[in-house]
Amino acid sequence: MLAQRRARALTGSKTEEKETKDLLIGSYSGKDTEKCVPEESGLICEEKVKNANDIFQIFRPSSPGSRNHICARKLKNKCWTVTECHWKRKSYRCKRYDKYYKKKCESRIQKVSKIYKKCNRYYPWWEKRRECEMLPQAGGWMTKLEVHCRSPDSFRLKNSWNKKCLDMAYTGDVVVWDCHSGDNQRWFWAGNQLKNLASHRSKCLTMKGTNVEAVQCTSPSEESQIVYKERGNLKFMGSDRCVDKKWWSKYVIAYGCHSGSNQLWITSDDKEGDVPLR
Repeated sequence: MLAQRRARALTGSKTEEKETKDLLIGSYSGKDTEKCVPEESGLICEEKVKNANDIFQIFRPSSPGSRNHICARKLKNKCWTVTECHWKRKSYRCKRYDKYYKKKCESRIQKVSKIYKKCNRYYPWWEKRRECEMLPQAGGWMTKLEVHCRSPDSFRLKNSWNKKCLDMAYTGDVVVWDCHSGDNQRWFWAGNQLKNLASHRSKCLTMKGTNVEAVQCTSPSEESQIVYKERGNLKFMGSDRCVDKKWWSKYVIAYGCHSGSNQLWITSDDKEGDVPLR
């Protein structure tokens, strides 16, 4: 269930409207550390949420093909004692949970460091301090979790070879063209898909054989429309093909991935919350 509203931000004399939504994740009675719900519109949600006495981490899975979900993970504050020895500009440290004895911690350092005795001789004792970190906790939660999200960011994709931008032509062809401010050169991530802003969220970057086109988006995403960024390349799921600027041509094709500059795409001119929600 989504409750939609608008948030206004004043920037100088200009009023910008950013759309926001509350995404209901709900309660969870499983034994895993996280619960995921489908979300394909590209919402950007707050990273940490406090609900009652619990703290949750909100994220999208990073693995290719899994980004059409938003997940919640319950966190718990865990602490341990860090024992550290400094010798000749080197630092040897041991991290232990409170349930372990101090001797086990010391013996672990002794195994990896030949200067254990020197540290013990020239210093009264090791430096000790307490450290804490929020770590995932297994098990569910009873409260209905709701997270605050906003509309996606749009951006341009500039080719590293000729510095021109990825452009959706009126025919649906995808080309590289001199960069301008038009929406047909602005793109945004919507789950597993890369959508064009000028098409009112309806057209996605799609591999058709060796061609790359902007065609009607499917739900759920077809494999030919699942795109992810890997080391600057725009790679299609389930293949070894990437978005490639054809040499000495304006057209873009799907070609075997490599590290050439004609396959490297640089994100530029980001606009926060620029994409209207349905």
